[in-house]
Amino acid sequence: MRKIFELKDKNFDDNQLSLTAKLSVEDELVEVEFTLKSSAISIPVTTYFMDIDLPVFNNLLEIGDHYFTEPNIWITTIDVSGEDVTFYINIDYGELTSYVATESGFSLRMNVSRNEFVMFFSNISSLIT
Repeated sequence: MRKIFELKDKNFDDNQLSLTAKLSVEDELVEVEFTLKSSAISIPVTTYFMDIDLPVFNNLLEIGDHYFTEPNIWITTIDVSGEDVTFYINIDYGELTSYVATESGFSLRMNVSRNEFVMFFSNISSLIT
């Protein structure tokens, strides 16, 4: 079974920025591939369900940094208004390329609707619980 969930930036038509989660379920193993897409980059981050910190998903609407043990990304929620959520996906590029923490990398800022944000991460957590 393979499910794909996509979270598009509110200005997707202009910036082509989205976050895609591809979940593969095979032999009770769930593989999650997050792909950040824009017109310039596509970065896959793959992990298995047992490595994802599920409590982090429950707190993403709180302002601040939300760290995952695996995959080695973190989400910084900077604004949650009535309708929208503004957040950064932060990636250590050394971890992706050499499995070495480098304290350097990049962040992508996304502005999405609150409902789409909650639905995206709820869909992922429902498959890995």
